[in-house]
Amino acid sequence: MKHDDTDPAAAHAIERVLQAERNGAERIAQARQQAAALLEQARSDGLAIVNRALARGARWQQTHAARLECRLRALRDEGEVAAPDLPATALEAAAARVAAELVDTEAPDDGAR
Repeated sequence: MKHDDTDPAAAHAIERVLQAERNGAERIAQARQQAAALLEQARSDGLAIVNRALARGARWQQTHAARLECRLRALRDEGEVAAPDLPATALEAAAARVAAELVDTEAPDDGAR
């Protein structure tokens, strides 16, 4: 059986296969671009979430630090009125212990409680 390279049906079939391969490659390239865009959007969204959480944490910390300072000033003022002869170091140690308790950390045990 002799194969004729000029057979129009065979040439057309080969061209269809080649076109299908080109179309497939083009679709794969488009899918890769879409996947890359989705991945970049997901990264951006994740970063925005992290940044909002960090900002929220910083605001919380600032708010509570200000409240703590206000409370400590009030306690110092009360202590100075209640015990004017108390040494400043004892008052500062007591204020430090109260601050540690308010932020839920351990105060150093200096025996002055």
